[in-house]
Amino acid sequence: MRKMPLGIEVSEKSRIETAVAARVSGTVDLKITVGSRGQVAGVDASGSSPMLVETAKENMRDWIFCEPKKNRSAHVQLRFEYRLEGVPAYPVPHAMVIIDLGTGTVVITSHPAEVEP
Repeated sequence: MRKMPLGIEVSEKSRIETAVAARVSGTVDLKITVGSRGQVAGVDASGSSPMLVETAKENMRDWIFCEPKKNRSAHVQLRFEYRLEGVPAYPVPHAMVIIDLGTGTVVITSHPAEVEP
């Protein structure tokens, strides 16, 4: 886990191996309910691919936010953008993850998977 600005802790895992292998890219919009202790209490998601929606929801399970004021829950909106760029590779190198808290965007970029030789 890595501590991020604004009291957010995120997992280093991007969990996109299945999507990369299937060559799926797209966008997922998330509405996260943050519990009174900063834990992710719920995630509503919609997006271009059911596989990416599930991947984004799984990613959120590892995030920890700063505790909301007055011991209440809070809501955070994020957009996950899954991109496949470059030439196909096998094995696929680790994905690059950029988190922009100013815009609420998480961009995950990977090479597309090449068919196993």
